[in-house]
Amino acid sequence: MTQLKSKKATDWTAKMALLYQSFKQHGDDQNADKLRAWYKKLTIDKNVMLAFCGHFSAGKSSLLNKIMRSQLLPSSPIPTSGNLVRIKGGAPSMQLETRAGETVVLPEHYPMEKLHDLLKDSDYIRRIDLQVGGSFPQGVELFDTPGVDSTDERHHQSTNEALHLADARFFFM
Repeated sequence: MTQLKSKKATDWTAKMALLYQSFKQHGDDQNADKLRAWYKKLTIDKNVMLAFCGHFSAGKSSLLNKIMRSQLLPSSPIPTSGNLVRIKGGAPSMQLETRAGETVVLPEHYPMEKLHDLLKDSDYIRRIDLQVGGSFPQGVELFDTPGVDSTDERHHQSTNEALHLADARFFFM
């Protein structure tokens, strides 16, 4: 039985590698990157990913703040989330990925009002990763996404990045 499972896993991995090569050969870097991220999620990270998406100012960030019992994310009647925010358990830390592909680690006691400003900056920042301590469950990642009805193309890109990796999606209207 173990041999059968191992053979299926090897076949699956080989098929994903061929599909990835095909994407790259045909210049489809976007789908190649998505496939690589999906493969990494399934084989390395193995976390459960929950995406919160929907209309802007529908309460996504407010609900996440309630779940975390913290005002970590800005919430307002006007649109506030400009980029993808990934929240997971672990030693408290904050890092961001710029649109240029650079990773910036923020200092441990970074001021909350400055963090809120960064969460709105979709011109420079692609994604912000927040690790929260306390009782946040290990192996779970929450994604806060910009509003799907935004007119900003970067907001759509950020939301789509989370949706193809999510194990469950919660849509807010």
